[in-house]
Amino acid sequence: MDELPVSSAEARKRLGRENRQWLEIAKDSLVQEVHETHAQEEGERRRFTVTRKGVGPISITVKQPEAEDDATGDGDEEPEILEFLLYDLEVDDNWGKYLVVVHAPLIRQWRPQFDAAKPVKLRIDSGCVSGQIFHDNTCECRDQMHAALERIAEHGQGLLISIPEQDGRGRGMPFKLATLLLQKELDLDTVRVSALLDPIGERDERTYGGAIAVLRALGVEPGADLIHLSNNEEKHAVLRENGFNVTAEDLNAGHTPQNRRHLEAKQKLLGHQTLAPEVGADSEGAEAQMARKPEEPHELDRDP
Repeated sequence: MDELPVSSAEARKRLGRENRQWLEIAKDSLVQEVHETHAQEEGERRRFTVTRKGVGPISITVKQPEAEDDATGDGDEEPEILEFLLYDLEVDDNWGKYLVVVHAPLIRQWRPQFDAAKPVKLRIDSGCVSGQIFHDNTCECRDQMHAALERIAEHGQGLLISIPEQDGRGRGMPFKLATLLLQKELDLDTVRVSALLDPIGERDERTYGGAIAVLRALGVEPGADLIHLSNNEEKHAVLRENGFNVTAEDLNAGHTPQNRRHLEAKQKLLGHQTLAPEVGADSEGAEAQMARKPEEPHELDRDP
C-alpha cells in the first residue's frame, strides 16, 4: 500500500540537514528579483524592468551521430547530457515573457558568473510553437535551437534568450497560422503570403531592447565580447548599437526539402546570411518565384 501524504512539519523531520538546505535554496529561487536597466531600442534609449520569477536546472539529451559501421561498437555510446539553468523572466516591453537558458557557474542570489576573459556565446531565439514544440517541418527553428544549445555548452559559457511572443516574426500565432495555410494551399513562400495577408504591414515587427535588458540583468554588460549565433544581421547590429563587441557565427541547421523554400526566402528576401543551401539547377529560388509573372494571376492577386 502507498504511504499516506505527510504534513509539511513531518516532511521536514524526515529531511537531513543537507536536504533542508536544498529546500531553502529552492524556496529562494521562487523569490522574485527586480532589475532596472536601460537599452537602445530602435534608435531610442529607454528603461526596462526585468523581473526574475523563477529559476531551476534542466538537462538536454544530445543525439549522437549514427556510426557508419555498427561492428565498431560506436553505435552503443551513451547520449550526451547537457546541463543548463532555465530562468523564467518578465520584461516590461511588448513581448513580456522571456525564457533564458544559461550555461555558467552560479554566484549568490542565482546570478550566473561569466568569465570576463572569455567571450560569451549568445543566441537570441524568437518563439516558434509550431516548429519547436510540435515539430512542424516547414521551418528549421527546432534544429537551430538545439544546435545553439550544443554550441553554447561546447564553448563553456553562454546563454540562449527565447522570446515566445515573437512567434511569426512578431506578428503572433494567429497571423503565423494563416501564413502557414497560404504557404500550403497556394504553394508560396513565407514572405509572399505575409504580404498578401497584410500588404502595408511590417514583415518583421520584432524588437530586441528587452533582450539587451535581459543580458544586463544577468551580468553581461556593454563592452563584453559576444559570439552571436545568428544569420540575422539586424540582430548583430542591435547588439553592437548597445556597446557589445560582436563576433557573428552562422547557425545553419535542419535543412530539409520541406523547409528549403522557407530558408531561401529568409536569405534572399529578408537579408539573412548564408542560411539556405545552394539552390540547385532543378529548383526555383524564392527570388525567382517572387519575380516571375504567371500567365494567369492567382485569384488572390486579382482586384475584387
